Amino acid sequence: MQNKKAQSIRALTVVILTGLITLTGCGGPGAEHFNETAADPDSKPDQVLAELNIQPGLHIADIGAGGGYFALRFAEATGPDGKVYAVDVNPDFLTFIDRAAQSRGLQNVTTVRGTADSSALEPGSVDLVFSRNVFHHIENQTGYFKNLKPALRPNARVVLIDHTEHGFRFVSLFGHHSSPGEIRKKMEAAGYVQIDQQDFLMPDQSFQVFQVAVE
Repeated sequence: MQNKKAQSIRALTVVILTGLITLTGCGGPGAEHFNETAADPDSKPDQVLAELNIQPGLHIADIGAGGGYFALRFAEATGPDGKVYAVDVNPDFLTFIDRAAQSRGLQNVTTVRGTADSSALEPGSVDLVFSRNVFHHIENQTGYFKNLKPALRPNARVVLIDHTEHGFRFVSLFGHHSSPGEIRKKMEAAGYVQIDQQDFLMPDQSFQVFQVAVE
């Protein structure tokens, strides 16, 4: 039994390493890949949208927008009086999102080239910040979210979804995760307070909502 388990682990490791070599050779996953995973029923995108309770006219930032799956859905939900800022450090992703928005006739999507330490959003520009599976990629998380605060309107929400370390998965083996407690600690250090958390993505992902703490 143990030999079979060891063989399974070795086989899975080979598959993962083969995938890593392939991704390295082609520059990493593309926009279509990120959209496919976001739209996968296991990612529960409809429930994520329902929990966000997006109202017409909201100004929303999707930080680490990838292929724009959620940014485009936000644009449809907030309507012509709303605004969506698709933020990413990858210019190819931003071009992809621009074209996708244009093809759908969405005039309320603006792409923003962020940096490693800044969203590059204008002051007082957003009511809701959404970031999915990105927190663990940010090197200085406390500094990044401190820098974000001027862009937030009064009572703005910051919604963070990220992988947990649960299970024998790619994200667990290669450090692509953040524990819910770690996220909360870093956000508190940046001057935020947790106002909500949901468990519908657990045990694979956490879903936490923050606001700027009242001083």
